Amino acid sequence: METDPSETTNLYFEHPDVVKRLTKKISNIIKDGRTTAGMPQGYVKENWDLPSWIKS
Repeated sequence: METDPSETTNLYFEHPDVVKRLTKKISNIIKDGRTTAGMPQGYVKENWDLPSWIKS
């Protein structure tokens, strides 16, 4: 962020480990319905499907 505050450079292919870690993290947040500890909560199902990249 300090070297590219406008985020003009896509580092996706240069850091596949970071992409994998963040994809897993956001997938769990969506599936669990929360970012905090506790029982999983259902995600909003009306008018919204899980993203195709989330593995069930």
